[in-house]
Amino acid sequence: MFNYEDLIFKIKELNPIDSVISEYVKLKKSGKSLKGLCPFHSEKTPSFFVNTQGGYFYCFGCGKGGDVITFIQYIENVDFKDAVEILARKSGIDVKNYINNQDRGIASIIFEVNRFSCEVYQNNLKKNQNVLSYLEKRGLSRDDISLFMLGYADGKRTLLTKINEKKMRIDDFIKAGLVVKNDDGRYREVFYNRIMFPIISITGNIIGFGGRVLGDETPKYVNTQKTPVYTKGDFLYGLNLSRKHISEENYAILVEGYMDFISLYRSGIKNVVAQLGTACTENQAKILKKFCEKVVIMYDSDDAGQNAAMRSIPILLKEGLIVEVYKNEGFKDPDELVKKVENVSSDFLKKDFYDIVKFSSFYFFKREKDRMLAKKHLLTFLSSSVNSIEDKSLKFLYRDIVKKELGFEVDITLNKEKGKSEVGKVENQGNIYLEIISLMLSDREACKTFCSEIDEGEFLDLNLKGVFVSICNSLDERWENSVDLILKNDKISNFKNKIIERMEYFSQNSPDEKKIKDILSILKRKKLEKKIEELNTRLKNCTDDEEKDRLLEIKTLILKKLKGGR
Repeated sequence: MFNYEDLIFKIKELNPIDSVISEYVKLKKSGKSLKGLCPFHSEKTPSFFVNTQGGYFYCFGCGKGGDVITFIQYIENVDFKDAVEILARKSGIDVKNYINNQDRGIASIIFEVNRFSCEVYQNNLKKNQNVLSYLEKRGLSRDDISLFMLGYADGKRTLLTKINEKKMRIDDFIKAGLVVKNDDGRYREVFYNRIMFPIISITGNIIGFGGRVLGDETPKYVNTQKTPVYTKGDFLYGLNLSRKHISEENYAILVEGYMDFISLYRSGIKNVVAQLGTACTENQAKILKKFCEKVVIMYDSDDAGQNAAMRSIPILLKEGLIVEVYKNEGFKDPDELVKKVENVSSDFLKKDFYDIVKFSSFYFFKREKDRMLAKKHLLTFLSSSVNSIEDKSLKFLYRDIVKKELGFEVDITLNKEKGKSEVGKVENQGNIYLEIISLMLSDREACKTFCSEIDEGEFLDLNLKGVFVSICNSLDERWENSVDLILKNDKISNFKNKIIERMEYFSQNSPDEKKIKDILSILKRKKLEKKIEELNTRLKNCTDDEEKDRLLEIKTLILKKLKGGR
């Protein structure tokens, strides 16, 4: 049986960091590393680097860095144990043998509860011919039902029955938003008489559900309320299936609901996601920016849909996305379009993609009879939207589009960018020990040299000293994995990101012999300067003339060494 450290080692071995991160970020080769736009903050120039040899990532923009487990913690907003479980499941490792139930995080418990409930709903659907017939009339085949993991909450307390049969904790289902306790103390299911759409994260976890009635009753949809793992505006439905297609096409079609997504996806238009709300949120825009440069809004054709499109435009623009809107005339929604148009294709849709100037002009002039007022509203909207863009080049691009199409020049407001400090040098000698650790983790030859030339007593910081000793001890075995000494060491949390940043620099700029000699010379000089300080103290307190002469002679020799350079 593995111990916990063996489990972590196995998980990292089966989940190469570049493979995992590329599911979230579009990566390109850059020297010895890979780079892309950081998924943790908004940026227009890639500053997010992935080092496959070292097994770590680092963003020079926001300073976030770590190994593959840390990345999952950040991106999925889970704790360490949940991140381990996510990666273990991806690689087919069963962690139940290594993690006790009482130690498992709430996220992993909710994921398991949702998975169990999804299976119950799927079994319900298989047994209900009326619901299957309804879905078939909507154009869904059995394969579609399986692909999208659709189910049915039958209203017969089937989920509660299965929970009791399996002796599962009812409180876990309450936390997952699937069961509530009535005032009389009885439990009831949140979803009943509804087709169930599981909402799945990129890593394959079921984080929530949407339930749709079969008829026209209201509310038509009921969604999972906010839970520790799910907030509606923080996720996009279908991204687990469509993210690679979105990256390949470099644009996403953004629709409103579950069936809009399913209809387009099964028709062959796979670069699509659904927002599951009345307008796109800032967090959803940030997610889309990770995978593409353009978003095409394709909402319902009614006033509500067009109003939602107008609200979404500035939100998407702000994140640096090019925005277009599908002018959905003649069809109620994308689902209806797919049903009525034979062989819907991307080329068919593209002819009705409107840029924001054309769409907003259509929007205001359709609603406002007074053309002067319509133009006033239009220019106000465009000025505000264009100035919300943080990407300077995109801001000027849209300014030129507005001028070309309307003859009006938007007054541009520029945001001052923070200057980046030069990376690639030791800012001061106080950082010399961080530089040494970084070089040791980046280059085996540098590591050998420093281990033989530097005495551990030279490290004033005891925690850095401990890291230095550990790296030297691991020089012969698993040196490549010694970066874990940094990532796992909470005692050096103040230095951790700086070390990873310097390691990434050295992966792009291999340290030469001169760099190593320069560092050793600095250390030698620091030792000599320290001896001068000690001699000055002794001379100050010395009363014996012969001893004073001897100390002065030693000091003179040291000063000559210092004056002679390195």
